[in-house]
Amino acid sequence: MKNYLPLIFLSLFSLSTVNAQFYDDFSDGNFTSNPSWAGENTKFNVQNGRLYLNAPAERSTANLYLSSSVSDSLLFHGVFGFDFNPSSSNNCTVHLLADHHKPESMINTLYMEIGSSADDIKLKTKSNEEHLTLLQSKADILDSSVVHISIDISLVGGLLSMTIRNALNEVLMDDTIDFNLDFQPWFFVLEPNYTSTRSDKFWFDNLSLSGLREQIAPKVDSAIARGLNSIALFLSEEVSHDYDKSEFNVEGRVPDSIVGEADSILLFWTASFANNSTQLLSYPSFSDKLGNSSLSSSLPIHFLVGFSPKPLELIISELMIDPSPSVGLPETEYIELFNTSNQYISSDSFTLYLNEKVIPLPHFLIAPETYLLLIPPGETTLDSISNAVRTNSTFQLPNQSAVVSIIHHQDMVDSLAYNANWFLPVEKNNGGWSLEIINPGGKCLGSNNYRFSESEVGGTPGMENSIFEPNFMGPKNRVEKVVVTSNSIRIHLNFEVDSTTLSTGTINLLNRQVKEVTILSKSIELQMQKAYSAGEQDQIIIAGFENCMGQKLDTTMSIFWAPSPSSGEIIISEIMFDPSPNIYLEETEYLELLNPSLFPINLYGTAILGDTIWENLLLEPGSTLVLHSNQNPPPLEGLFARAMNWSPILLTNSGKEIYISNNIGDTLFALSYSPSMHSTVDAVEGGVSLELRQSQLVCLQAESNWMSSANYRGGSPGEFREQLIKENKKDLALKFIERTEEGIQLHFSKAINPNKVIFHEEQPWLVINSLSPENLQLAGNVETNINITVFSCEDDKPLHIYKVIENISDGEGLIINEVLFNSTKDECPEYIELYNNGNLSVDLSGIAIEFNGSGKFLPLSEQSIYLEPDSFFIISNWGKDYASCFPNYNPLAFLMPWNHPQLNNSEGSISLYSLTNNELIDRLEYNADMHFSGLSDVSNVALERINPNIAQNPNNWTSAGSLNNFGTPGRLNSQYLAESSGIQVKITPEVISPNGDGMDDIVAIELENGSDLVSIEIYNAQGIRKTQLTNNRLLGSKAVLYWDGTDDNGVRVNSGIYLVAIRSAGSQKSQFASITVH
Repeated sequence: MKNYLPLIFLSLFSLSTVNAQFYDDFSDGNFTSNPSWAGENTKFNVQNGRLYLNAPAERSTANLYLSSSVSDSLLFHGVFGFDFNPSSSNNCTVHLLADHHKPESMINTLYMEIGSSADDIKLKTKSNEEHLTLLQSKADILDSSVVHISIDISLVGGLLSMTIRNALNEVLMDDTIDFNLDFQPWFFVLEPNYTSTRSDKFWFDNLSLSGLREQIAPKVDSAIARGLNSIALFLSEEVSHDYDKSEFNVEGRVPDSIVGEADSILLFWTASFANNSTQLLSYPSFSDKLGNSSLSSSLPIHFLVGFSPKPLELIISELMIDPSPSVGLPETEYIELFNTSNQYISSDSFTLYLNEKVIPLPHFLIAPETYLLLIPPGETTLDSISNAVRTNSTFQLPNQSAVVSIIHHQDMVDSLAYNANWFLPVEKNNGGWSLEIINPGGKCLGSNNYRFSESEVGGTPGMENSIFEPNFMGPKNRVEKVVVTSNSIRIHLNFEVDSTTLSTGTINLLNRQVKEVTILSKSIELQMQKAYSAGEQDQIIIAGFENCMGQKLDTTMSIFWAPSPSSGEIIISEIMFDPSPNIYLEETEYLELLNPSLFPINLYGTAILGDTIWENLLLEPGSTLVLHSNQNPPPLEGLFARAMNWSPILLTNSGKEIYISNNIGDTLFALSYSPSMHSTVDAVEGGVSLELRQSQLVCLQAESNWMSSANYRGGSPGEFREQLIKENKKDLALKFIERTEEGIQLHFSKAINPNKVIFHEEQPWLVINSLSPENLQLAGNVETNINITVFSCEDDKPLHIYKVIENISDGEGLIINEVLFNSTKDECPEYIELYNNGNLSVDLSGIAIEFNGSGKFLPLSEQSIYLEPDSFFIISNWGKDYASCFPNYNPLAFLMPWNHPQLNNSEGSISLYSLTNNELIDRLEYNADMHFSGLSDVSNVALERINPNIAQNPNNWTSAGSLNNFGTPGRLNSQYLAESSGIQVKITPEVISPNGDGMDDIVAIELENGSDLVSIEIYNAQGIRKTQLTNNRLLGSKAVLYWDGTDDNGVRVNSGIYLVAIRSAGSQKSQFASITVH
């Protein structure tokens, strides 16, 4: 088996080169001439036009080399072959560029490792004893019975690339890195590494090496006068000192002495040249160490001393503050200066300050109206810019803010105090763009005169700025904001003002006399002789105010004064936290703010969601302000009484805490919302807002004070109305009492005010926490009677609680009220609902539950939980998303985790026993046939008890209503009926006007005692059916359906009287009601 090592092609280029070196295809039958190889010649011979390794059968290495006069790059080509599979013991090293022909003596080398245990090819470099892999092929690239691979390696402009192809010219690898050769190579070396069985199995052919010698001639980078009798020349590279002072002259004057450094020359004359004069310097040819020579030439030199520039005759015109990542320029910071005068400016007596740090400057001259680029020492990436000079010490421009100043002697010539607010446009803030001045003559404009560069490479170092506009007078003068107190007004402008501003213009108030005017940089403060009253309005009249460039401001503004809000004077009245999918409103998150007080308030300084309103916004009593997240005004902006974009809005769908505070940090309102606060099934899916029901409640944040919007748009931003709380008309009641480690926790049917609790008599109780608006936790002796009064958040009505802990029922009145036994949804587990239908509290720790007559009695609770009369207890393993399963779930009900067997899906039994007297309390024997016969699929449908006063009767159970998502855990059953008296219908309102104005647009059709399949249709006065609201649907004992005044096609019906026909499956007759449409 014969393996062929790759065809290898290696090339390294400099910008200007000449060819050198060798080519050998061994067709002449030897390797000792044309070219003449040296080294261990006895270990090699030529056979059939190929160079073979022919070494003794032993473990060793061989060495064959050629001398090289390559300067810093090469082009290599070769074919290699192995008659075996290469390994870590049998491989070949090729030193392409080496400073010695013996590997053990090499200090620097660029070499290839061909074949190893990984069967790969590596291009590596060695410097001293440090080896570094530059490029590497994938593993096993040489692991084949026949291998023929070409490798192309090139170095151009500091980029080293390697491409590997197989015999079919398919690319196996293509990679590039940055690399520069930094040593002088002299040899090309072949170094096979072999064992005794492989000592004659290597061969080589078509080896060629093209040297690429640099031939760039040295040049004079710059020449400047130092004083009036000295000139410094700076060269591009080191030159030989084979020149004489007689070869230099200025207008025929030969220097009296000369000092030559490696890459600079200093010329000295005894007699001075004329000050502020330009003379012609002639200089000879220079040669570098490789013999490249330049031509003799000349250049002008300007002699200048003693010129003192005026302020702003030398300005900072461009800064590269953050060069990374590069847009096109090198990643180098720089400071660009511009000479705005008509004189040459010398750096003598100049100092550059970066904040407090002194940056010494080299000697330089800047011609009139030209640029000079300052770069850190050691930086070479901007050397192509002819007017770039290196500072005498390094500097680093801070990315966020800094002050850069130019001082001449002790006088400020220019200063630039930048900060991150200057960095516009913001999309260029990530780096790579310079900060440029727009109008060099408009330095007084400050930050308004600077922007990020518009150059495609990110900046314009040493040349005219990309945003240069000599006629730029700054942005249009405007008032940024106005802050009004009862007796003062501060007007913030977008330009600097001083005493001359008032001399060129006027400022007056329409309804007040100004007592005093104070100028504060970019603002003017007015003190009035008479204070404003709350809600009083006025006008500011500004005429002829000029900025530093002469641009004028003329404006009239309306203002008002109102006090900042106190706690409860600004509240959130509506939240759209999940606008998708939308129903009719724009898919935009928003908050609606409401002023529920009797006085106007000023929102200036109010902080919402971490950001602050910095403008005077008057909110009248009862009015709203909608804050939305849409950058562009939504199409329904007209619906909003007032609206504004508020970028900090980021409302998570799962819930969030929202805080509002005033300008002194006091909390005005706090709310923690969640999807469970929605009151309808569809609202949880999105597109429906949460609306505050009553704004005057003591505890606004209570979940019971929020409901899903009933507006057909999905929300009513800007249209706050008090909502009636329909399904919770009962007074505040105690649900159950729970014993805890700290004491007692009281659970109420409604939210209470935890800050208003009255203790009667002397009781060792202490309010230690309010876990939620409906809970109150007390610390104390759990055996002590409770005698307290709490107050409802809704109406502040009191509830007196006198509870004798010992006066507890042993289970009488506790019933099984609802059960879901056939759930097919993992996220919506089965549940059992218990209900206290008695007159005494029930201690659930004394109650046991048994399933299917198993004889295993499982306590409901290990700790005492007192379930109050008319309260619910749910057993289930619901997660946090239970509201998505049963949106009508009552979060006020007690939820106990499920630790019991799974319920049988077809039939089974559930029994409740008293552990005190071992008596049966209640029993349910259920089966699927107990469901409503009109349902084809009863999975995920709960069974509900119809009348809680009827004991163990299968006819007293039926399916939960569809409008309640087939389950009402923790709430009054959808099929609850104390007595049956037929379907009762209520129409609200009886007259509708569906014109989209938000007033009486829809009609609510309320049904009671309708536990049957129900159909509802709408007919006009001629008896023509216009639409059907429901068809044979199980609605439950109480249901509400809505009609928006449209027909089956969604078209609004004509004005007139319409009949509502209600028909149930169990009745042959229809019931009718009428609706008037205007």
